[in-house]
Amino acid sequence: MMTSTIKFIYANFLLGITSFGGGKAFIPMYQEVFLREFHITSQATLTQAITYATALPGPVATMITTYVGFLEYNMWAVVFGLLALCLPPLIIYLITFYILNKHMDNKVIKRISLYLSPAIIALLLYVVFDLFFHKSNSNFYYWYSGITLLVSTIILLKTKVHPIFIIIACGFIGYYVL
Repeated sequence: MMTSTIKFIYANFLLGITSFGGGKAFIPMYQEVFLREFHITSQATLTQAITYATALPGPVATMITTYVGFLEYNMWAVVFGLLALCLPPLIIYLITFYILNKHMDNKVIKRISLYLSPAIIALLLYVVFDLFFHKSNSNFYYWYSGITLLVSTIILLKTKVHPIFIIIACGFIGYYVL
């Protein structure tokens, strides 16, 4: 039986070794590993971590790991969790870069990269629907989220407002409304 800190580190290793892509592509994997498989944290804590990580600049995966690690465990769990998360992909990326550099003009390699884009979009849509339709006691949260999404999208499409201002405004509204 693993201790909870070892589970946290091992879960980050699994995320690092099996997740492809960056940013928001990690979120469904975090939900599966942290919530369903290892029960490392609660849905509310993970949702907060995802919210902060996607609103702030920088790597989403490391911010989620850091947030959950500090909240649920200790500094050493965070340090080793981040190492377990970052080292496997770094090694894989270095090997892949070396191989791709040698075969950059290959048609198969170009075709594979074209087919990965729809998969990443599907992962993002899964996250949006999973977070939006997650069962909760508060229907207000869903109405607020839906209206915020709709208004933000309209503002972004109809005006030339920079997206960072929309993100900041939504953050302030969310903080004071929720």
